[in-house]
Amino acid sequence: MGWNRDGLYDLCKKQYDRLKKARGKKCKLKEGISKKEHFYIIDEETTFSVVIFTDKNINQDLLKRQVQKSLDLKPDLEIFILTSQEHPNEYHISPEDLIQKMEIRDDQFKKLINRLR
Repeated sequence: MGWNRDGLYDLCKKQYDRLKKARGKKCKLKEGISKKEHFYIIDEETTFSVVIFTDKNINQDLLKRQVQKSLDLKPDLEIFILTSQEHPNEYHISPEDLIQKMEIRDDQFKKLINRLR
């Protein structure tokens, strides 16, 4: 989101619309080395997730508004914000100190893993 801080909802809506059109349709995947083709039908219950690594790369009010606006796309969409407190790209701090200062949001990781199952 760093380059498009106010574009979260637009990104989510675009993917939501694509997902709705794709449900129930055939798709083809090709293996990289063998080039063998596999055909599938996209399940009607397919959802998508947006993973944001940190909430420190955007104004908190703007992030809150973007996430709130995206709630109307539930249950097809879920947004996961994995860290907060300190931006993981900080250069003025050692990696060890950074890990101590960052809040790693275990609840978000768990919810994401459960959603992927």
